[in-house]
Amino acid sequence: MAEIDVPMGAISGGTGSYTILYTDSYGGTGSGTHYALGQKAGGVVTVTVRDASGCTTETRVTIGAYEELEAANATVTTTGALSCVSLVPVQVSVWAVSGLPLTIGDLRFAMGATALNNAPKHLD
Repeated sequence: MAEIDVPMGAISGGTGSYTILYTDSYGGTGSGTHYALGQKAGGVVTVTVRDASGCTTETRVTIGAYEELEAANATVTTTGALSCVSLVPVQVSVWAVSGLPLTIGDLRFAMGATALNNAPKHLD
């Protein structure tokens, strides 16, 4: 699922409080600081911000096609017992749902609100 987050602190100008509205190219709508587009083909989401006086501004966000990653299509294996005090090699294998090629560049990682500090690495 592709997601759009608009923090209230990123909005300035206008009068009073703001309302954030979303409309996607499939007819889906939403409001708030978060919107999720569940279309693997991607699409266009119009983000409209309305202030307390009814004034609006909008922008369009184009979301490219993406490959769905499902837990059923991933396996995680280790070469030893997991430990909190020593490193244990871990292998993650992923299969694309559609059968399309899936490259490391296609994978995006997030843990809560903090992005990972390093890129994924292939361990031989």
